Amino acid sequence: MIEFDAVKNFYPPYLRENALYHKYILKEYILIMILDFLSSSSYVKKLAFIDGTSIRLTRGIDRFSEDLDFDCKDFHESDFNNMTDDVFIFCKKVE
Repeated sequence: MIEFDAVKNFYPPYLRENALYHKYILKEYILIMILDFLSSSSYVKKLAFIDGTSIRLTRGIDRFSEDLDFDCKDFHESDFNNMTDDVFIFCKKVE
């Protein structure tokens, strides 16, 4: 499991040491935990991680994003519902 401090240390000191930004860092930590979960699931073969959070994590752009965006291939409504349920169950376990 990825530790919160590892995510926090990803940010420059002026952000990670400012309490006003801690809620944003926590949100990004949760998104990273969900990405970590999805990366080891069977869903990963049908997903392409795109947009803001993807660019932030892979290219280091200076912005916070509050969601995860995916392009899906051969992903049916039942796949989406199952994935959503599995992510929800995962989040409840981590809680």
